[in-house]
Amino acid sequence: MSVVERAPRKCSQCRQERCNKSKATCPVNVARTGYTLRQLLPVAGPCNLCHRPGCFTECPIKMLIDHHTSVANSMINPITMVGRVYYQININPNLYDHIENITLRQQYLTRLKETIRDIYMLPVVNNITRVINSPMVLKQSVIPQKKVVFDVLQGYKMCSEECGICYDKTCDVTFNCNHKSCVDCFKGHFTSIAAKNFPILKCPFCRSTIDSVQSSDKNTHDTLVNLK
Repeated sequence: MSVVERAPRKCSQCRQERCNKSKATCPVNVARTGYTLRQLLPVAGPCNLCHRPGCFTECPIKMLIDHHTSVANSMINPITMVGRVYYQININPNLYDHIENITLRQQYLTRLKETIRDIYMLPVVNNITRVINSPMVLKQSVIPQKKVVFDVLQGYKMCSEECGICYDKTCDVTFNCNHKSCVDCFKGHFTSIAAKNFPILKCPFCRSTIDSVQSSDKNTHDTLVNLK
């Protein structure tokens, strides 16, 4: 009895033998999805970290970087530990033995050390930046207010002169230096000196110290008393 050999199965899309509607090989599926055949096929290139072909799951360089990242994040005070960690980073020199070029191998090792140093320096830089940028709340020093002191003499001293400051009113305040002004100009002069926190009241004419004043009437006297 002869055995009849079965014909290979054809793809229902492109009708080619042994295609079996595979997305990576069927030309109909490639044309329908818009992808090229190279894009659909898996690409096994070298790892960006250890530079070994086909290294995707257990990369030794990635595991080393993840370990140092975990240690750096668990530090309570990275600033006190950075001196020890920064200068003592021990890396296995055999990590890049599969690289034939000695210069390139040393370059990869140096780059890996710098990467690990940056991992430890990052929390330190963040802490320092946070301290620098944080608003410092300083207690404002309270400057004691100095009071302008002068005496208001009893009795009245009449005056008919025109005020030498405003040239508008009659003088009704006489200073101990015998210069005179109206009460409004005296109040303005007193307020200006008090605002500068200067305790000595000086005459606006001769600049001598005003120790006492005398009014020309009772209303002026009461105004000067209340001004003190």
